Amino acid sequence: MTSPNLPPAIIQLLQNRLSAASRTPLRVAHAAMSTIYRDGGHSRTAVPDATAALAYAVARMPATYAACVRAFDLTAQRLDGFSPSGLLDLGAGPGTAMLAAASVWPSVRRAHLVEPNGALAEVAAAIGSGGALDECRIEPLDIATLLASRELPTADLVTVSYVLAEQRSVDIAALVA
Repeated sequence: MTSPNLPPAIIQLLQNRLSAASRTPLRVAHAAMSTIYRDGGHSRTAVPDATAALAYAVARMPATYAACVRAFDLTAQRLDGFSPSGLLDLGAGPGTAMLAAASVWPSVRRAHLVEPNGALAEVAAAIGSGGALDECRIEPLDIATLLASRELPTADLVTVSYVLAEQRSVDIAALVA
């Protein structure tokens, strides 16, 4: 079983960013984000800037990472011998599923992340460039635009983590198909 704790390099990355940030704006961003999510809002409004993205990563990333690791560990147990090399993450946020997938399957060397929120995509880029992957590409598109504009990029592993809660029912059906 893979450790459900964020890798030390990611903890250090977040700590470095925290040490350079003012605490009051982070607290305000976290409170606003929590209210928006509780009221059924989406990440595009809950995470409007770099301060909110850092608050999101610090507050939500550890639990999301642990959930993804657990799901991937269970998948790895059921698909004995599955060794994905490429990941497509739709609605990647700060790259949490990518990080978890690479922890469970060290064979994951390439990631294609689709994330329209620039602040979250920047965190994902920092994580993706941390050396765990050979290639990390981030596309600043929302899922509906990507699905309408062209075929999805190919990958051995496709993740659609918590972003499903932000999709319309009709879009979920199309995405899953």
